[in-house]
Amino acid sequence: MASKNFAYAAGWSQADQRDYAVFYDQHRSKEFPNGRPWWAVVERPSEGAAMSMPVGELQPGDGKNPAWVAPWYPDAKYITKSIGRASPGSSMSEHRFRIDYATQIADRKAAMQEYYNRAVTEAIGLGWPVPDYGDPIGYKLQQVIGKPPLSSRIPEAALAEDPWILGFTTVENEALARLLEL
Repeated sequence: MASKNFAYAAGWSQADQRDYAVFYDQHRSKEFPNGRPWWAVVERPSEGAAMSMPVGELQPGDGKNPAWVAPWYPDAKYITKSIGRASPGSSMSEHRFRIDYATQIADRKAAMQEYYNRAVTEAIGLGWPVPDYGDPIGYKLQQVIGKPPLSSRIPEAALAEDPWILGFTTVENEALARLLEL
C-alpha cells in the first residue's frame, strides 16, 4: 500500500524560547570595564513580560571569547537575580548581577560556629580534649563530626577585590591558595 509524502508544518517549540545571554558581575578591571562576563542559556518566560533568565548555571566568559579563569567561583545560590539590561540591540542580551558575598560570609561563619559546637559536644561525650574555637580539629574527632566547613576568608577576599581570587592576575595569593587546598 502506498503512503503519501507530506511535511509537518513548523509549530511551537521550547527550543525557540531559548537563547544565550551575557551577564556581568560587579568586579571591574582594565580587562573587564563592565565587570567579569558570564554566559548562560536563557529562556523567555511563558508570560513574556519578564526578562529572559538563565535555565542553567552561569559560566565564566562571554560565550564567544575564551573564558576568564579564577581559582574560585561563588556558589550559584549567592548570585542575585539580574538587575538591569544593557545593549538592547545586541544579538546576545547583556544583564548585570551581583554576587552576595555578605550572605555567603555569614553562612560560612555560622557553619563554622555550628561545627565547633558539635566538636565540643562530641569531645565532651567521648572524654577527649575539648578544642577551642579556631583550633585545628584532630583526625579522630573529624572522623566523628566530619570535615570542617569552608572558610569565610575566601568570599571575604573576593569582597575585598583580591585580584588572584577574582581571576584578574595569575600571581598566586599563597594564603588563599592554602585555604582552597583545604
